[in-house]
Amino acid sequence: MTRAWGPRGAALFWGLVLALGVAGTQMASFDREGGLHPDEHVFILMAAHVLDGGLPNVGLVDIKPPLFFYLLAGAFALFGETLAVARLFGDLSVFALCVAIPKLLTNENHLTCRQVHS
Repeated sequence: MTRAWGPRGAALFWGLVLALGVAGTQMASFDREGGLHPDEHVFILMAAHVLDGGLPNVGLVDIKPPLFFYLLAGAFALFGETLAVARLFGDLSVFALCVAIPKLLTNENHLTCRQVHS
């Protein structure tokens, strides 16, 4: 595939496939009849708590890293405290992790023993 389209075309193709895959798996959350997923309650409450000046895991406790709540609070500050913002932020977070993890795990991004000792 990289020969026909080149490396940029292949990256664009796989990025589009990944985006569609993430969007496809997350579409069910927009039509949920029962309202929020139980985790969404915690994420939204914690981010709203941070947005109001509170500290994560002080008044409300969750096992997620606090950076997630700060970032979600920032999204709330920019776009408003809505369910659509929270869900879109979650979807974009999943997409970003799907892109970042393979890049972080390739040998190109890690120093080898030879590079360190030379």
